[in-house]
Amino acid sequence: MDTTFLKVPCSRKPPTRGHRPALWECMLGTVYALNEAGECKYFDYDHTAAAAFAGVTLTADNRLHKVTHLLNFQYVKAGLTDANPPVGRLVLWVPKA
Repeated sequence: MDTTFLKVPCSRKPPTRGHRPALWECMLGTVYALNEAGECKYFDYDHTAAAAFAGVTLTADNRLHKVTHLLNFQYVKAGLTDANPPVGRLVLWVPKA
């Protein structure tokens, strides 16, 4: 692990097919979290609660990578417009369960 993102140790590497998006910042430090069930939730500045909701573990192969193309997560159940990480945004990717 060579860096941290929202208090989570991670590596700056592209995600594999075995990874899913978990956390990304929205605006001025606010954060969105996406759990394994596909539920997206907005957290103000509570990064610890967001990581717990997303199922992030500190010892997993977490990766930090920018979204380079529009992602189409059909499993996102939230009706939020920001339920998908926008292009150009840094996203914490975690291994799928």
